[in-house]
Amino acid sequence: MTKAEKEKRSQIKYTIKQLEKNDLLKMLPVPIEMLQNLFGFLDIKLSEDNCDDTLKYTLDFIEENKLPTDDLIKWLETNGGYCDCEVLANVEEQINDE
Repeated sequence: MTKAEKEKRSQIKYTIKQLEKNDLLKMLPVPIEMLQNLFGFLDIKLSEDNCDDTLKYTLDFIEENKLPTDDLIKWLETNGGYCDCEVLANVEEQINDE
């Protein structure tokens, strides 16, 4: 495979990833800034205490910020966030991945 072919494949992969990310962002039930705030909140909480395999801190954040609980939890779970640490490991990675 030539260098030009490798670069073309790399560009195609990047484009596909960006399209997937755009689709993900279109489905957000809250503004992206609020989701980024959730990630920061979880970073702090999980640095103080281990994940207990629930969405305890996520639910605290949702309640505190009066966000649409059912829609946001469903969206997080659809994107791999079944507990607080998975929200960071899976969802944040998808959102912040460039």
